[in-house]
Amino acid sequence: MDELLQLENENTYFEVFNAEDLLLAFKNKEQYILIKGEYKKEIEEFAKSQLSDTETLGLELGSAGLVTVLAEVIIQLVDLFNSKDDDKKKIESQILKYKLKKLNENAILLYLRQLEY
Repeated sequence: MDELLQLENENTYFEVFNAEDLLLAFKNKEQYILIKGEYKKEIEEFAKSQLSDTETLGLELGSAGLVTVLAEVIIQLVDLFNSKDDDKKKIESQILKYKLKKLNENAILLYLRQLEY
């Protein structure tokens, strides 16, 4: 039992340096993903488009949760008509399940939103 607790507390990170690594991490359902190198800049650009926790909470409370459902419908419609490649679409849809945290100038940590609950 102690060994299981120790493994859980280690929080091993899956290191990512490109889109293929990130897709593999999503496929493996990694809890913690560490993005390094030049690929970090691309993920930072995506992070700028996400709402903060406070903004998201305000929208959800103000709309009684309806905005979450509508946002998902809009995202699915945009994906239908979007000309981005399949890998980029997969990344954008999967990354919504994760929270982003800038660790330092060289790395960003993605961790599952459900780990906060």
